[in-house]
Amino acid sequence: AEELEKVFTEFQVVEDGQGKVLAAIGLHIEKGDGKLYDETFLDFALTDTLRPIIWERLQLILPNFGLFRVWMQNAAPFWKKSASFSEASREMLVKLPANFGPPDPGWLVLQLKSERASLESVDKTFAMFQEAERARTEALKQRAKTVKVISTIFAALLLLLALIGLAYFLRRQPR
Repeated sequence: AEELEKVFTEFQVVEDGQGKVLAAIGLHIEKGDGKLYDETFLDFALTDTLRPIIWERLQLILPNFGLFRVWMQNAAPFWKKSASFSEASREMLVKLPANFGPPDPGWLVLQLKSERASLESVDKTFAMFQEAERARTEALKQRAKTVKVISTIFAALLLLLALIGLAYFLRRQPR
Protein backbone atom coordinates (compact mmCIF):
# COMPACT_ATOMS: atom_id res chain seq x y z
CA ALA A 1 0.00 0.00 0.00
CA GLU A 2 2.86 2.41 0.79
CA GLU A 3 4.45 1.81 -2.62
CA LEU A 4 1.16 2.29 -4.44
CA GLU A 5 0.45 5.46 -2.45
CA LYS A 6 3.66 6.99 -3.81
CA VAL A 7 2.68 6.19 -7.41
CA PHE A 8 -1.07 6.71 -7.57
CA THR A 9 -2.82 9.96 -6.87
CA GLU A 10 -6.34 8.65 -7.28
CA PHE A 11 -8.18 5.34 -7.68
CA GLN A 12 -11.55 4.93 -9.29
CA VAL A 13 -13.37 1.79 -8.18
CA VAL A 14 -16.64 0.24 -9.28
CA GLU A 15 -18.38 -1.92 -6.69
CA ASP A 16 -21.44 -4.13 -6.79
CA GLY A 17 -24.31 -3.82 -4.32
CA GLN A 18 -22.48 -5.88 -1.69
CA GLY A 19 -19.29 -3.78 -1.76
CA LYS A 20 -17.36 -6.25 -3.91
CA VAL A 21 -14.85 -4.51 -6.21
CA LEU A 22 -15.75 -5.17 -9.85
CA ALA A 23 -13.26 -2.85 -11.54
CA ALA A 24 -10.59 -0.29 -10.73
CA ILE A 25 -8.24 2.10 -12.48
CA GLY A 26 -5.39 4.17 -11.04
CA LEU A 27 -4.44 7.76 -11.84
CA HIS A 28 -0.94 9.13 -11.37
CA ILE A 29 -0.49 12.88 -11.68
CA GLU A 30 2.75 14.53 -12.66
CA LYS A 31 2.46 18.34 -12.90
CA GLY A 32 0.01 19.01 -15.77
CA ASP A 33 -0.18 15.39 -16.95
CA GLY A 34 -2.07 12.37 -15.69
CA LYS A 35 -1.47 8.71 -16.42
CA LEU A 36 -4.27 6.18 -16.28
CA TYR A 37 -2.88 2.84 -15.19
CA ASP A 38 -4.22 -0.33 -16.67
CA GLU A 39 -7.71 -1.04 -15.60
CA THR A 40 -8.53 -4.18 -13.63
CA PHE A 41 -11.76 -6.15 -13.87
CA LEU A 42 -12.99 -8.94 -11.63
CA ASP A 43 -14.88 -10.42 -14.58
CA PHE A 44 -13.57 -9.53 -18.04
CA ALA A 45 -17.06 -10.11 -19.48
CA LEU A 46 -18.17 -6.89 -17.69
CA THR A 47 -15.61 -4.59 -19.36
CA ASP A 48 -18.08 -3.18 -21.91
CA THR A 49 -20.47 -2.31 -19.08
CA LEU A 50 -17.93 -1.02 -16.55
CA ARG A 51 -15.57 1.03 -18.74
CA PRO A 52 -18.20 3.71 -19.48
CA ILE A 53 -18.90 3.98 -15.75
CA ILE A 54 -15.21 4.40 -14.99
CA TRP A 55 -14.81 6.94 -17.82
CA GLU A 56 -17.81 8.93 -16.58
CA ARG A 57 -16.26 9.16 -13.12
CA LEU A 58 -12.88 10.11 -14.54
CA GLN A 59 -14.44 12.90 -16.60
CA LEU A 60 -15.80 14.33 -13.36
CA ILE A 61 -12.51 14.29 -11.45
CA LEU A 62 -9.89 15.02 -14.13
CA PRO A 63 -10.73 18.75 -14.42
CA ASN A 64 -10.20 19.11 -10.66
CA PHE A 65 -6.50 18.35 -11.08
CA GLY A 66 -5.87 21.06 -13.72
CA LEU A 67 -4.44 18.55 -16.19
CA PHE A 68 -3.50 19.42 -19.76
CA ARG A 69 -3.22 15.81 -20.94
CA VAL A 70 -4.06 12.27 -19.85
CA TRP A 71 -1.86 9.42 -20.98
CA MET A 72 -2.39 5.68 -21.04
CA GLN A 73 -1.06 2.50 -22.61
CA ASN A 74 -4.15 0.49 -23.32
CA ALA A 75 -5.15 -1.16 -26.56
CA ALA A 76 -8.86 -1.45 -25.72
CA PRO A 77 -10.88 0.16 -28.55
CA PHE A 78 -13.18 1.86 -26.03
CA TRP A 79 -10.55 4.43 -25.09
CA LYS A 80 -10.09 5.59 -28.68
CA LYS A 81 -13.70 5.28 -29.80
CA SER A 82 -15.70 6.43 -26.78
CA ALA A 83 -13.21 8.39 -24.68
CA SER A 84 -11.49 10.21 -27.58
CA PHE A 85 -7.94 9.11 -26.77
CA SER A 86 -5.62 9.08 -29.78
CA GLU A 87 -2.22 7.67 -30.64
CA ALA A 88 0.44 10.05 -29.34
CA SER A 89 2.48 11.65 -32.13
CA ARG A 90 6.24 12.07 -31.86
CA GLU A 91 5.72 15.74 -31.06
CA MET A 92 3.29 14.82 -28.31
CA LEU A 93 5.54 12.08 -26.88
CA VAL A 94 8.11 14.79 -26.12
CA LYS A 95 5.65 16.05 -23.48
CA LEU A 96 5.33 12.63 -21.81
CA PRO A 97 6.68 12.89 -18.23
CA ALA A 98 9.71 10.66 -17.67
CA ASN A 99 8.06 9.12 -14.57
CA PHE A 100 5.32 7.68 -16.76
CA GLY A 101 7.74 5.52 -18.73
CA PRO A 102 9.71 5.63 -21.98
CA PRO A 103 8.19 7.58 -24.89
CA ASP A 104 7.68 4.47 -26.98
CA PRO A 105 4.97 4.15 -29.62
CA GLY A 106 1.72 2.81 -28.23
CA TRP A 107 0.93 5.67 -25.88
CA LEU A 108 -2.56 7.06 -26.09
CA VAL A 109 -3.16 10.67 -25.14
CA LEU A 110 -6.19 12.84 -24.53
CA GLN A 111 -5.63 16.59 -24.69
CA LEU A 112 -7.90 18.10 -22.05
CA LYS A 113 -6.96 21.74 -22.46
CA SER A 114 -4.37 23.87 -24.18
CA GLU A 115 -1.32 24.91 -22.21
CA ARG A 116 -1.30 28.17 -24.17
CA ALA A 117 -4.90 28.93 -23.23
CA SER A 118 -4.09 28.07 -19.64
CA LEU A 119 -1.12 30.44 -19.64
CA GLU A 120 -3.28 33.17 -21.16
CA SER A 121 -5.86 32.51 -18.46
CA VAL A 122 -3.16 32.78 -15.80
CA ASP A 123 -1.96 36.04 -17.37
CA LYS A 124 -5.51 37.43 -17.38
CA THR A 125 -6.05 36.36 -13.79
CA PHE A 126 -2.74 37.92 -12.78
CA ALA A 127 -3.61 41.17 -14.57
CA MET A 128 -6.96 41.26 -12.77
CA PHE A 129 -5.18 40.61 -9.48
CA GLN A 130 -2.71 43.43 -10.19
CA GLU A 131 -5.55 45.82 -11.01
CA ALA A 132 -7.39 44.86 -7.82
CA GLU A 133 -4.22 45.38 -5.80
CA ARG A 134 -3.66 48.75 -7.49
CA ALA A 135 -7.21 49.82 -6.60
CA ARG A 136 -6.77 48.57 -3.05
CA THR A 137 -3.48 50.47 -2.72
CA GLU A 138 -5.10 53.66 -4.04
CA ALA A 139 -7.97 53.32 -1.56
CA LEU A 140 -5.45 52.77 1.23
CA LYS A 141 -3.47 55.85 0.15
CA GLN A 142 -6.66 57.92 0.10
CA ARG A 143 -7.59 56.69 3.55
CA ALA A 144 -4.08 57.48 4.83
CA LYS A 145 -4.33 60.98 3.34
CA THR A 146 -7.66 61.53 5.11
CA VAL A 147 -6.25 60.27 8.42
CA LYS A 148 -3.24 62.57 7.96
CA VAL A 149 -5.47 65.63 7.41
CA ILE A 150 -7.63 64.77 10.43
CA SER A 151 -4.50 64.17 12.55
CA THR A 152 -3.02 67.51 11.45
CA ILE A 153 -6.25 69.36 12.30
CA PHE A 154 -6.42 67.59 15.66
CA ALA A 155 -2.77 68.44 16.40
CA ALA A 156 -3.37 72.09 15.43
CA LEU A 157 -6.41 72.28 17.71
CA LEU A 158 -4.43 70.68 20.52
CA LEU A 159 -1.62 73.21 20.01
CA LEU A 160 -4.15 76.07 19.97
CA LEU A 161 -5.68 74.80 23.20
CA ALA A 162 -2.24 74.50 24.76
CA LEU A 163 -1.40 78.09 23.72
CA ILE A 164 -4.73 79.37 25.08
CA GLY A 165 -4.09 77.49 28.31
CA LEU A 166 -0.58 78.92 28.57
CA ALA A 167 -1.85 82.45 27.90
CA TYR A 168 -4.57 82.01 30.52
CA PHE A 169 -2.02 80.65 32.99
CA LEU A 170 0.40 83.56 32.38
CA ARG A 171 -2.37 86.20 32.82
CA ARG A 172 -3.49 84.72 36.10
CA GLN A 173 -0.08 84.83 37.67
CA PRO A 174 0.45 87.68 40.17
CA ARG A 175 3.02 90.21 39.18
